[in-house]
Amino acid sequence: MKRFLKHLVVFDLFTSIYLYITFKLPFLTIISIKYKKFKVYLRTGKIDFFVLNQIFCDEQYKSTQYIKNAKIILDLGANIGLTTLYFKSIFPEATIICVEPETENFKMLEKNTDQLNSVFLENKGVWSHSASIFIENNTKYSDGFTVSEKKSEITMASIDCLSIIEIIKKYNLLQIDILKMDIEGSEKIILESNPDEWLSITKCLMIETHDRIMKNSAKTLFEALRNYSYDLEVSGETLKFFNLSKIN
Repeated sequence: MKRFLKHLVVFDLFTSIYLYITFKLPFLTIISIKYKKFKVYLRTGKIDFFVLNQIFCDEQYKSTQYIKNAKIILDLGANIGLTTLYFKSIFPEATIICVEPETENFKMLEKNTDQLNSVFLENKGVWSHSASIFIENNTKYSDGFTVSEKKSEITMASIDCLSIIEIIKKYNLLQIDILKMDIEGSEKIILESNPDEWLSITKCLMIETHDRIMKNSAKTLFEALRNYSYDLEVSGETLKFFNLSKIN
């Protein structure tokens, strides 16, 4: 009932009832709902519904007074595209670059973003450097997928990875207004590898750390930001850092 009441704040009564019923379906299928002017595709089951609640209902990626008009957004760990839809509802003119390695998630990402303009998709992982690494279904720790440079018993496939600098060069980016990063532990590897190259041109970093998967991820994040003047906001599992030197 608590979830249903939360949905009523964001969706109409019919959609809220529909979500309540389909959440309990014992089989996997794809449903669609309306969010503002967008059509949203979801897979029945807990994971997509959990993400929907985080993004649309809890608004974990809501920007503050600091970001009035985002033009360039990087969605690293784009999952099925709900964050991109949320950002597009606020910043309709923004160019958004989405990176998602997992094949089934990427298919849903394509489906959800097909209705959007100026959205570019990369079916790759994000790493400290260009590499071919292994994707793992590490459900012991996370509802998402993790990546590793070493093959293990839970390895599903190998994937190609981009670094953030490669993304910046490929799309000729001079500034990043919002860099959203939810990449299931890989953030530690990236933050250990000369992060100033991209932090220095980023207005807002929205990041989720995963110490349960990669030990000292949060510590590495704050060490990477030690030379920056920033305001910090916490929204659910997301830390939002606003680079005051780029905003003021």
